[in-house]
Amino acid sequence: MMAEFGDFECARRLLDEGESQLRDAWTYELGRLLVRRFQVETLAGDPPAAEDALAEAQAIATQLSSGPESGLGQLLLEVLGERDGSGQAP
Repeated sequence: MMAEFGDFECARRLLDEGESQLRDAWTYELGRLLVRRFQVETLAGDPPAAEDALAEAQAIATQLSSGPESGLGQLLLEVLGERDGSGQAP
């Protein structure tokens, strides 16, 4: 939400706080947070950071066997469709 208003510093700070709490504890939720980080970094104009977050989220989804029916899988499909410009999941 903060990123949508252009407050990328605040959005990144909140994501950093959430990531520190989730890493090594709640892997599934970390994956969902990383998808949100991809969205924030995309809006902020930092493609390398966005792609790093997306790659880690995809790796987590693979590790947890989170398919397209899962919440994480749905988020990934959504952002991949947006990233590829189709507006639809691949």
